[in-house]
Amino acid sequence: DAVGKPLREVMRLRGESGSDVLLGRIDQAVNRGIVRIEQQSFLVTHRGERLPIDESISAIREQDGSVTGVVIVFRDRTERLQMENRVLELNASLENRVRLRTAELAAANRELEMFAHSVSHDLRAPLRAINGYAQLITQKYGESADDETRHFLGRLIDNSARMASMIDDYLRLARASQSELRYERTHVEPL
Repeated sequence: DAVGKPLREVMRLRGESGSDVLLGRIDQAVNRGIVRIEQQSFLVTHRGERLPIDESISAIREQDGSVTGVVIVFRDRTERLQMENRVLELNASLENRVRLRTAELAAANRELEMFAHSVSHDLRAPLRAINGYAQLITQKYGESADDETRHFLGRLIDNSARMASMIDDYLRLARASQSELRYERTHVEPL
């Protein structure tokens, strides 16, 4: 709507009627050499819609410095504003998804911890029974048992103790996976 129209008409399209605004902008461009760029400007179309624009005003100068005219350039910002709004919407959507996933992960970790404690308890009870009976048999019949039986009872007691230690290790690992990571240098060979 502004192409080829006199500057006063373009100012009307901007919704400005005062000549002071127009003269002030031309003065900045012509006498002070200021190139004026606004990103919050708008034009009013013939349908009455406000069109967001970038506006720049600069003077056309001859080699001797005299001003022969003024150039005003309008660039439609509608598409750029739509893209910026889309990026903001996508960021908000992403942040919301991250919050949801974080909550889901926290819930899964709580369930895993409860499961680990439940399994630990469920495994320890029969393990204590196996270990206790093996020790009772060893105490009661240990001296009269043959070497092979004592060997098997010893292995049973040792392996039940080893399994109890493994359960403790798994629980520590489950707790460690939920704590904050701590980085430090270490030698791999001993590990």
